[in-house]
This record gives sequence, structure tokens and C-alpha cells, in this order.
Amino acid sequence: MALFPEKKINTLVVYPFLQDLTDQEFEKAITEIITTQEEIYASTNIVALIRKKAKQVKALTAGEAWGIVKKEISSIGYWGKPKFNDSIIEKTVEIIGWRTLCVTERPSIERAQFMKIYESLVSRENDNNITINQKEINNEQRARIAETKIFKETQKKSTKDINRYVVKDVVNS
Repeated sequence: MALFPEKKINTLVVYPFLQDLTDQEFEKAITEIITTQEEIYASTNIVALIRKKAKQVKALTAGEAWGIVKKEISSIGYWGKPKFNDSIIEKTVEIIGWRTLCVTERPSIERAQFMKIYESLVSRENDNNITINQKEINNEQRARIAETKIFKETQKKSTKDINRYVVKDVVNS
């Protein structure tokens, strides 16, 4: 990367771990890294950094999510069935219980519980998106990694063989 000249990247090793990213995710990650990272150190795991930026869920804040739930409580109430456009809000409401949220006598406690659960689910979603599933590294990718290793070993052996032949020729002449 020209922007971080001290960071050497072996694309043969990195590519298989980023191959599942869409072009948009990859571009978003690289753009964010270039515009927000002041430095990338030699010990920085560049694959993890790119995956984190590419797969990060841009969720509402817990307070914004709670506001949506409160609005739904006022509009449909205890007997209605809530509909949310956000799957994390939906899961949070499911965990606590719609009726519990509607009839609570201590809304500040339910609010605190909602916010804590919501933040936990957002964090888990981000972690799940960032972590690469080992099953996603298909046989072709594993073969490419193996070919790289075999190529390097073959290069070493070839150099030894060439040196051996050169020594024999010199001795025989």
C-alpha cells in the first residue's frame, strides 16, 4: 500500500481471507482505513482490520432503538403485534417480551434492559460479520495456499539441485 509503505502485504496469503467480501464492502473498508487510520504498524493484522471495517453493522444507537419501540408501544399497544424494520430491535423486543414492555410499572428498568440487550446484539452481529467462517475457505483457496507453499519448497530444492550440478561440473572439468 503506497499510503503505508512500511506495511508489506503478501496478496497470495491475504486474498483467500478477503475473497468473500463484495467489491462495495472491500472499497468501503479500504476507504475508511485510508481516511481514518493515521498509521498501520508492522504487527497490524491487515486482514482483520479490513474485515472489521467491511462488515461493521451501522446500527442505530440504543437510545434511538428504544425511541422506535416506545413509538410502537403508543401506536399499537398491548394487544397489537409490533412490526420493526430493524431485525436487532425485533430480536431485542422478542427477548424481553412485547407485553412486558407495554405493561411495565418501571419503564426505566425496562429501558435499561432493552438498551443493554440491544447493544449486546449489535456487538454480536458485528463480531459474527467480521469473523470468517472456515467453511467459506473452499478447496480452491486451500489449494492456492498449498501451491504457494509447494512452489516455495520446489524453488529451494531446485536451487540446491542446481548448485549440486554446478559443483559436479566444476569437479569433473
